[in-house]
Amino acid sequence: MQIKKNQVDAIKQFARKHSVLLLFGPNQKLIDSYSDDIKEDLRQQGYEISIIDYSELKTSLAPLWEMICVPSLFSVKKLLILDIDKASVKNDLLDILTIENKQAEILIRAGDLPAGHILRKTFEASSSMISIGCYEVDAIQIRAVAIQELSSRGIKATTELIRSLAQNYQNPGVLKRDLEILDLWLGDRRELQASDIAMLTEDLSDYKYLDLAYCLVLNKKAEVIKIFRALEFQGIAYISIIRAMMNFFYRLYSYQALLPEMDSEVALNKVSPPVFFKEKPNFLRASSLLPNKEVLRIIEALNDLEQILKTSDIAAGICLENFFLQLNENKEIYEQLKELLAD
Repeated sequence: MQIKKNQVDAIKQFARKHSVLLLFGPNQKLIDSYSDDIKEDLRQQGYEISIIDYSELKTSLAPLWEMICVPSLFSVKKLLILDIDKASVKNDLLDILTIENKQAEILIRAGDLPAGHILRKTFEASSSMISIGCYEVDAIQIRAVAIQELSSRGIKATTELIRSLAQNYQNPGVLKRDLEILDLWLGDRRELQASDIAMLTEDLSDYKYLDLAYCLVLNKKAEVIKIFRALEFQGIAYISIIRAMMNFFYRLYSYQALLPEMDSEVALNKVSPPVFFKEKPNFLRASSLLPNKEVLRIIEALNDLEQILKTSDIAAGICLENFFLQLNENKEIYEQLKELLAD
């Protein structure tokens, strides 16, 4: 798939959701900037980083295959940066990139690629690989759209805040849509603040996880299946889904634990990672439906399930789907887990 909106934080953390990222386009400075951000982010996470010039692999792709497919002897996570000239791409490379169960994250720097180039077409058709087009952005045009939209809605903003808002967008249509959301969010307040920009430009890539969590709480089984299978189709690892659910329920548990000592809004502001405004209504509803004790049991059960999936040959997808479907049955969570694993 191709990401069209510039979300640097989402790009920097691509490895937790996608194993292959393509950076292409005429803006080499932007490609280098994204690449440097990713390298630094993964280096801090303990990744071993290697850089290969694809044009040097003239006789055999075996070294490339080994880096991507063979696990590290010391279980070190790997990032492979592959520099590619558009004329040198062959089908053998595409075969390697689409291998399942890769042992390395792959960042491809390809420079400018025409629309019909085989590499671009492969990435755009894939749900498990992402590509970022790096083009020259007309910052003046984007700022002009921001000024016009804010003015038409009677929202005051300083020049610095408008510049800060505009630099997060490359698509005027996306900017207009987000300012419609902002208008509703501000209510009677008619002055833009830095926190409003942070709200608009937050990374929304985790919202499928949130949808899944809320549907679990509300016992919407058909929606649970639909969202879970969509995540599967996108190639999201089962362990990543479990951890995302654990993160949600841990935030819920933390919020509930604070309520006896403080007001709901104050407690909500202390939750980490933060509960953004788009999430608040569902988050509060989930809190009202699940008692604190039950939330803790779900967290512990999810943790146990993760350990089991890591150490057994059980079919992870079926196991996890059944576990989610049974989560709101009138049984103790641990009893559900035992019954599931006994099947």
